[in-house]
Amino acid sequence: MKGVIIAAGFGKRMWPATEAYSKIFHQIYDKPTVFYNLTNLIAMGITDICIVGTPEMNRQFKKLFSDSLLLKYLTFVDEQEDDVQGTATSIKKAEKFVGTDSFALFMGDCLFVDLTNSIFNDLREEFEERGVSLTITVPVKDARAFSYFDGDYIIEKGSDPTRKNAVPGFYIFKSDVFSYIDKISKSERNEYEIVSAINLMVKDKQFINAGHKYSLVWMDTGSMDGLKNASTLIALLENTTGRIIGSPYLELLKRGILSKKEVLDNIEHRSGQYAEALKKEVSQQ
Repeated sequence: MKGVIIAAGFGKRMWPATEAYSKIFHQIYDKPTVFYNLTNLIAMGITDICIVGTPEMNRQFKKLFSDSLLLKYLTFVDEQEDDVQGTATSIKKAEKFVGTDSFALFMGDCLFVDLTNSIFNDLREEFEERGVSLTITVPVKDARAFSYFDGDYIIEKGSDPTRKNAVPGFYIFKSDVFSYIDKISKSERNEYEIVSAINLMVKDKQFINAGHKYSLVWMDTGSMDGLKNASTLIALLENTTGRIIGSPYLELLKRGILSKKEVLDNIEHRSGQYAEALKKEVSQQ
């Protein structure tokens, strides 16, 4: 299984900061947003990961990871700014990278905190057992701002005020999703929506809702309020529990992919809150 992170959105809700750099580089507490879902993919046992971004974003990504041990696990796929026309077009850009493999997909402007440390691995196992593409739902105050299931089908930004279960920015797809993307037209929002492709898959019994995950906290970090709330949450959890959340280094160390010495040698010249916490945590392993 491969991993894909979609980062090509323009971040219009976060203007003017996103005139200078993408929202996926914004800090959630002490780490860039991209670190968190990169960590989630590694926790699923996935180390062949593609990031889809505009050419400028990908230049920034390469700079971010240039002197780290993470770069060798990453492939960067360009999506020209004029080609960005919705989630489906960005996912389509990963088709060559994915090939005939299955892949786990995270939208770049999302934070997930798994309170059980097992949900994403369990979902990978369910996908492999059932052989069908899937997503989940998570608790939210009001799902109308997001997507939600109405029966078996997904409604994008619907109008039902009673909906409290949102479809977050996470999916596991078989490679046939690309053929379904080829069949869709622009939505009422004038975008090629991945939801449109998914609903075609549902009709063909190729996509399911794997259920509601009460112990998974999901936050939309694509707005200033969302980013601030996400930072507050991570700060509270890390400072209360002493656990570092969203560290690709720690996840690679935990899985035996990197050694303690490799990590410490790579970060010894780094300073700052995250670096010092990481040095302490790795030293205690």
